[in-house]
Amino acid sequence: MDGGLFIYISKPHKLIDCWESSGCESDKSLKSFKLDFPMIKWSDSEPWLIEDLKKLEVVNSYE
Repeated sequence: MDGGLFIYISKPHKLIDCWESSGCESDKSLKSFKLDFPMIKWSDSEPWLIEDLKKLEVVNSYE
């Protein structure tokens, strides 16, 4: 819950303090890209799909 953003090859499941996928080699940190997705919250019950994120409208500010 440190604000890190990761991508997973297989669908992860939510644990107490992190998301986990089968096989640690399948998760990749996006920290070096300095991406900001304010709509993604720790409280989300399901992970976001990249395909769904690509459908969102790009805005200058997020409310």
